[in-house]
Amino acid sequence: MLWVEPSANCNLDCPECPTAASRQGGQMKLAQFVRVIDQIPWLRLVNLWFRGEPLLAPELPDMVAEATRRGIFSQTHTNGILLTHRDTAARLVEAGLTRISIGIDGPDETGYQLIRSGGLLKEVETGVRALAEARRRLGKRKPRIIAECLLSTQSQEQLQHTRDMALEWGCDKVKFKTYRVPSPDNWESSRALLPDNQALWRYDRVDGRLVMRKKTTSRGCRRLSYSAVVAWDGEVYPCCFWTHTFASMGNAFNQPWREIWRGEPLCQVQRTVNSDRDKIPICRNCTEGLKRLYVPVREVSK
Repeated sequence: MLWVEPSANCNLDCPECPTAASRQGGQMKLAQFVRVIDQIPWLRLVNLWFRGEPLLAPELPDMVAEATRRGIFSQTHTNGILLTHRDTAARLVEAGLTRISIGIDGPDETGYQLIRSGGLLKEVETGVRALAEARRRLGKRKPRIIAECLLSTQSQEQLQHTRDMALEWGCDKVKFKTYRVPSPDNWESSRALLPDNQALWRYDRVDGRLVMRKKTTSRGCRRLSYSAVVAWDGEVYPCCFWTHTFASMGNAFNQPWREIWRGEPLCQVQRTVNSDRDKIPICRNCTEGLKRLYVPVREVSK
């Protein structure tokens, strides 16, 4: 599995999002994308997003089409606002996108903008409806359209309304995702972001800090053994949680992929993380080994 970043920029300014505070970057070109996947003939799944909003990349549908041509499953995550720009919805359907998840975090403009600052829910609705209509018109079953709702401070009634609303727009499924706080070591700065119902958290509160609820006691990270990230400029990072503050492992536009994958910088990260990843702050807040990333609808509806 490979993460590829079509765009490092975003059209929103969501609170607690690192991209909103560091919007310096650009878009990957189709030729650069081809250069990368040419070197990984065994690739079977490409996630076309990382830090930015992927729909800002003009050649995103062309990347999807290239992946489809090679038998590679493709999926992306978006705020959905730009689906109607440049006929993007229809182009993604025609290109063969496998799956798309769209952030729909509130039932009205006020609730939505608490999490998606700078966005308009009515624009998301227009985009989702356009995508569902393009799929119907073209006689396609893909992409599967998933609405993702972050479980923050919404009430039970708001969550239920969000679910019903997204399904009415044309989404195939609604998933409720536990909220990732930016500073789990600081309970005071995090508690205002979380639901009142602690069963909807991904953390336990321990001695004034938040500790991830893990389903395994393993100190290592399986994710490092089968995936990596290629940023918009070709820089390679070990995983999707490795932000811009960490050094690159190499550049996939200028170096052979095998040289990077087997190179000392990436191997050193793997050794460090697998020895005891709890020593690394960003790894302590990673979803690898998380007991439950998504909460079943029946529990949210209680």
